[in-house]
Amino acid sequence: MAIQGLFYIMILASDLERSKAFYRDALGWRLDTDVPGQVAGFWFGEAYLVVSQDHRPADQRRYAGGSEFSVKVDDLEAQHERLTKAGLTVSAIRKQPWGETNFGFRDPDGYPWLYGAA
Repeated sequence: MAIQGLFYIMILASDLERSKAFYRDALGWRLDTDVPGQVAGFWFGEAYLVVSQDHRPADQRRYAGGSEFSVKVDDLEAQHERLTKAGLTVSAIRKQPWGETNFGFRDPDGYPWLYGAA
């Protein structure tokens, strides 16, 4: 049961199409996931960026600073059990439509974190 490193970085975008054009065309990152109106994912080297559409007013966003961080782990269920036993409030383990299985929690300042596995 070991942490393997950063899984991906997720940011929120007020205009997903504009962001897709920027990362794909301006930066040359490879578009991999493309769910119109919802989410786009880009490879840049061995790292991955997820851009998610956010239609809510800024004061209603749940992400601190408009971001969320996901850590790739080798045994998701064991990490979920360990953090639960440690007293953290963790979400249920969820299977995402893009192939990831994850669960979330927040740090003491409210920053959202996910532990995930592909």
